[in-house]
Amino acid sequence: MAPPHLQGFFFLLGRLMPVLECARGICRLSGHEDGTIEPSMRSVRALLSTASELENDPRLSHLFAPERGTAFQGILEEYPLYCTLGHTADNRNLADHYTHLLAQTFLAGHKVSPQDIPSLLKAFRGIRMLSQREYSSQLATLPARPTTPQEFLAVIRSTKKGTRLHDASALFEKAQLSIAATPPAPTPKTKRAPKPDDSEEPGEEVPPPEVAWTGTDLVESPASRPEEDKAYRSYGGTSREFVRPRDDIPVVAPQERLYDRAGLRELAFQARQVSNRISMHNQLFPLSWEELNQFDLAVLLHYLEGKISVGGPNLREKDVRRLLLVMLWSGSPLERALEMEYFRVGGARYGAGHALYWDDGEAPFFRLLSPGPELSDETMTRDFPQALPTSPAANIPLPDVIRDILGPLLPDVFRPHEYESRPLFDPAAQARQELQTTLSAGLRGLNRAHGTRLTATRISGYLLRNLARMPGQDLPSAALFFGYSEKLATTRIHYTHAPLPRLEDSFRTLCRELLTPLGYAAAFPRPVNSPTAAVGTPWCPAEETIQDLVRRLIDTVEANRPDPGDTHRVALFHNHYAVYTACFISFATGYRAVRDPSFADGDIDEDTGLALISDKTDDLGYSNRLVWMPEECLVQIRHYRQHLLALYDRIGPASPPLFNLIKNHCGPGRPSRLFHLDLDLGQSQLLGPGLLSKVLARQFDYHLPPNANRHYLKNYLLKSGCPPEIIEAYLGHWELGLEPWHGLSGLRPATFRKILQDHLPARLQADGWLPLPGFIP
Repeated sequence: MAPPHLQGFFFLLGRLMPVLECARGICRLSGHEDGTIEPSMRSVRALLSTASELENDPRLSHLFAPERGTAFQGILEEYPLYCTLGHTADNRNLADHYTHLLAQTFLAGHKVSPQDIPSLLKAFRGIRMLSQREYSSQLATLPARPTTPQEFLAVIRSTKKGTRLHDASALFEKAQLSIAATPPAPTPKTKRAPKPDDSEEPGEEVPPPEVAWTGTDLVESPASRPEEDKAYRSYGGTSREFVRPRDDIPVVAPQERLYDRAGLRELAFQARQVSNRISMHNQLFPLSWEELNQFDLAVLLHYLEGKISVGGPNLREKDVRRLLLVMLWSGSPLERALEMEYFRVGGARYGAGHALYWDDGEAPFFRLLSPGPELSDETMTRDFPQALPTSPAANIPLPDVIRDILGPLLPDVFRPHEYESRPLFDPAAQARQELQTTLSAGLRGLNRAHGTRLTATRISGYLLRNLARMPGQDLPSAALFFGYSEKLATTRIHYTHAPLPRLEDSFRTLCRELLTPLGYAAAFPRPVNSPTAAVGTPWCPAEETIQDLVRRLIDTVEANRPDPGDTHRVALFHNHYAVYTACFISFATGYRAVRDPSFADGDIDEDTGLALISDKTDDLGYSNRLVWMPEECLVQIRHYRQHLLALYDRIGPASPPLFNLIKNHCGPGRPSRLFHLDLDLGQSQLLGPGLLSKVLARQFDYHLPPNANRHYLKNYLLKSGCPPEIIEAYLGHWELGLEPWHGLSGLRPATFRKILQDHLPARLQADGWLPLPGFIP
C-alpha cells in the first residue's frame, strides 16, 4: 500500500526497477517463480514513461504537493514497505549490497500477514538506517548478488545482537515462519453425503497448524497500539517505556523443526526460567566477577608494552597487541575493533565511521559514533534551536603513555596517502579469522601464566563500566560516550543528554585513578572535544529556554486576571492558568506526556510531599511510581483546586460541559483535571499532550515536544550530582529485578525524598516557577 502522494510514488518507482530485477533472480534461485514480478516490471516502465505528463496535469497537482525530501516522513508506521523501498545506500560502493537487501525485504514483506506488520516496524526502520554511511561496515557483510532467502537469513542470523542488521532479522524470520506454516494442499477426499443436520463426524476436528521456527528472539508484550506508539514518540517519549521488563522473555528454539502446542508450552516454560535467571543476575553485587581487577589490568598493560610475552615468537603478536589496546581504550567489542579505521594526520572526518585519529601523535583520539536515542524516524533527528545541541560522535582521548605504546604498533603508512583512511587490521576474512584465533590463544596463555581472568568481553567493557560509576555520570552517559546501544538501557539512553567536556573530564580522572597506582604517568594532551559538544537526546531544553517559557507563562497569567463579572475573560484566564499549572507539575514531577498531569486527592501525601503517579500503568500497578513534589508545586495544586471551586461557582451553571466536567471529575477525592474551555463556554477539552504542545507553540513560541520535561530533569539531576538510582526511580525507569518500590527493595521513601530535596527545589527556583493564585471572585 502507498499514500496518495504521486511525488513520492514516482520517486520510488525510479529506484524500484533494480530491486525487482534482483527479486526475480532470487525467485529463480529458489525455484519458486513469482508470476507478479514480470508484470510489475512492465507496469513500472509504463508508469515512468507517463510521469512528466501526469506531473503537468493541473488536475493532479495536489497529489504532487509534498517535496521529495518530505514525501516519506512520518508515515513509516502506516506504509513501512513503501518507505523502506524508497532508500538507496549513501555509500555507492555498496549499492548492490543494499539493492539485494531491499529485494529480500520486498519478497519477505509480501510473505508476512498484515497483522504482523506493526510488530516489525523496528525491522523496517533498521533496514532504512542501513542505507546510511555510518552502517557501511554492517551492510558490507551482506552478499551483493542474489541468494536464496534461506542463505540470506543465515547471514543475518550470524550478526551480533544490537546491530541494525540484527534488528532487521525479525522480518526475514517471520517470512520464513509464514512459509513453513502454510499448510500443504489437502489430499482430495471422496465426498460423502451430508447429514441432515449438517453436523461433522466426531473426532474430525482439524488440529491447528504447527509452527516451524529456530533461533533466539525476544518476545515483547506490546503495551500500546501502533498509532498510540507513534503519537507518544512524537511527544518525545519512547515506546520502550511501556514494555514491562518482566515481559521481555528470551525464547530459544535449539533446532529447526515443527513445534506443536505442547512443544511451544515447553519453550514458554524455559523462557520463564531464563527470565528468572536474568532477574537474579541483575540483583547480584555489580562488581562480582564480571570485570577486570587491578592485577588483570597491570598484566594486560605489561603485555601491551612488550614486557611479557606468550609462548615463543609469534608473527601476529604485534597485531594482537594493537587489537587489545584498541578494544581496551576505545571500549570496542571485538567486531567493532576489527572494523576500525585510522587517519594518520588531520582532524575528524564527519562522514567516516568509528576511527582512530592519530593526529600525527600530537593529541590522538578515537572518534566513536554515538547511537543517540531511539526516535520514531530518522527524519525526526533534526536540530531544535531551543534544545541543547548534540553531536553524532564522541572523541575518546588517549593518555600519553597509551599513545607511546600504540605508536609503534600502528601499520605502516605510505606518505602519498597519509591523509586518507586505512583499516587498522587486515580486512580479508581469512586474516581476521587468524587474528581472532591468535587473540584467543594469547589470552588463554596469559591467564595460565599469570592467573589472570582476561577475556575479550571484560577488556572491551572495562572502561565503560568504570566511567559509569564516576561522580556525575551513569551507565547511559558512558554508553553514549563509547558508542554503545544497549537493549536494556534503551529508555534510559533516550532521555540522556551527556555533555562531552564533562564526560572527557571524568574519563581523564578515571584514567589517572587507574594508571597512577600501577606506576604509569597519566598525563593527557589538549582536550579533544568541543566545549559545547554533547551526545544523546536532541530534545533536552536549554536552561534559558525554560526560564523564558516560565516568564512568558507568568506574565500571561498576570496580564489576563479578569473582572469577576466578565465571563469571557474568566474563561480566557482559566485557560492560561491551566497551562501554567500543567507545565509547573510536569517540570516538578517528570510526568509523562500521556494525559493531563493531574493528581487525585488520595494520590498526594500532604505531610511528606510524596505522590503516586500512574502515567504508565497496568491492572497490577507494576509501573506505578513515587515522586516527591517540592512545597511550591503542592501549593500550586492547592491554588488550582481553589480556582476550580471559584470557577464552578461563577460560570458553572452557564456552561453545561463545565458543569459536568467539574461535577464528574473534580469532586472530593477525585482528580482535579486540567482542561481548556471554549470562550463561549460551549465545550471543554482535557489538557492532554497534543493540545498542550499546540498551545505552547502557538502562544508561547515553545516548540519542543511535551515530554521534554523528562529529558530536562534527567540532565539536570545527573549534572547536580543526584545518584543515578534515584533519578531512574524518579522517572520510572528500572530493569528486571531492580524495582525500587518492590516489597523487598532497600530504597526507603524517606531517603528518596531527602535526596530529591537537595536537588529539585533549587532547579525550580532557578527557572522561576512560583505558586500563583487562581481566579478570585
